[in-house]
Amino acid sequence: MEEIIVDGIRYEISDSEAVVAENERFFDEAFIPTFIEWEGKKYPVTSIGELAFEDCSHLTAVTIPESVSEIGDWAFSETSLTTITIPSSVSKIGEGAFCDCDELQSVIVHPNNPVYDSRENCNAIIETATNKLLFGCRNTIIPDSVKSIENWAFNGCMELSSLTLPEGLTRIGHYAFEHCWDLSSINIPETVSAIGEGAFRCSNLESVVIPNKVTVVEGWTFEGCFELRNAIISEHVTSIGEAAFRSCLVLETITIPSLVTSIGEIAFEDCDELKTVVCAAVNPPSLGNEVFPKSVDRLFVPKAAVEAYRQSDWGKYFMEILPIEKE
Repeated sequence: MEEIIVDGIRYEISDSEAVVAENERFFDEAFIPTFIEWEGKKYPVTSIGELAFEDCSHLTAVTIPESVSEIGDWAFSETSLTTITIPSSVSKIGEGAFCDCDELQSVIVHPNNPVYDSRENCNAIIETATNKLLFGCRNTIIPDSVKSIENWAFNGCMELSSLTLPEGLTRIGHYAFEHCWDLSSINIPETVSAIGEGAFRCSNLESVVIPNKVTVVEGWTFEGCFELRNAIISEHVTSIGEAAFRSCLVLETITIPSLVTSIGEIAFEDCDELKTVVCAAVNPPSLGNEVFPKSVDRLFVPKAAVEAYRQSDWGKYFMEILPIEKE
């Protein structure tokens, strides 16, 4: 493919089409035409390529023509877009295409698009056939019909302060709410069975209840939630991943359910206010490196397991290992 620049936008052209290529810098508005002309030949613009405008922090608006059928991975991530309008021709939107667009306020899909929609004026992009929400913004209202919030969906929506998750939701994807700095509370429905890696990383959550259908707390899920004071972990959780609660600076106590068999490295590192841990597992779960901070001093475990914990890796973290008073 030959790489050219037309009206300030970089393209790759083949014999029959043009694809928007990587643009290192772009200011204000990007007007993408239906076709470009180069050396006397017209090329329809059919795709916005991977990383096309990624990190163009001064890009505030874009016009996507009806000739475009695909928007590539990370195409507009870390831009300053305030509005997105997806034309009826787009049939594929890549991962992270609108990730970390913290100025985004309006998301519209053309009503004739057969693959995606923004039903009920929800200010989001939803995959129609699967009811998966791909991308949202600070003004999104999630329709009751949505079953999954996909990876990176609200990543970087720093002014998202509240959001209602619908009953019937089953999945929250990787890094879906990472860097949502104003998000202080969220109610995760009991229908949710999977919460992805880093899903709420660096958000402002003050408390969280992990639903009973969730069996794994993935790595980095709540890392950097500096205001998280209360975390209730589902009784059905069997493992807690690497750095899952790392740097939850005001978390004072945590109860680890009885089915947990492993806790990943640095899971509670830098939780400087963490003083007390309760672990209901009869058999001491395996531990990664540096799981707990130096601040911890008391561990409560089942009475019959006190000695087993003292002789295990748990013993190096806690000054006191005591029986749970009421089992």
